[in-house]
Amino acid sequence: MRFANKKSKYLCKARGEFFSSDGFAEIFNHNSGRRLRNHLAERILGMGYKESSHFLCNIGKGSELAILDRHILANLRSLGVISAIPPHMTANKYLHIEKKVEKFSAETKIPLSHLDLFFWAEQTGEIFK
Repeated sequence: MRFANKKSKYLCKARGEFFSSDGFAEIFNHNSGRRLRNHLAERILGMGYKESSHFLCNIGKGSELAILDRHILANLRSLGVISAIPPHMTANKYLHIEKKVEKFSAETKIPLSHLDLFFWAEQTGEIFK
């Protein structure tokens, strides 16, 4: 069954995680974006590195994380940062590409947290997302 068909079940299960006895509120207050992403990717069914990074960036806890979706990967390939878009993204592959993106971010002086919007605008010609 595809993810779209399982999404509501995953969200209900995630709700239980957020309100469990070890609660995410405490975890969110005391951890870096990377540790939070690892925690989310490990504990929330259906949430991998990309989804966890996106969520954390949206709530202000992921400024040092890359969101490696298709449009980002396509731009990275066209700029020579990566040689090819992987057909399947494992956690190790994600982290390997993220290191390359961090280097690109430092070289271009475009903050990692801004690359998603920059590439979106570059690809669509629009700043609004």
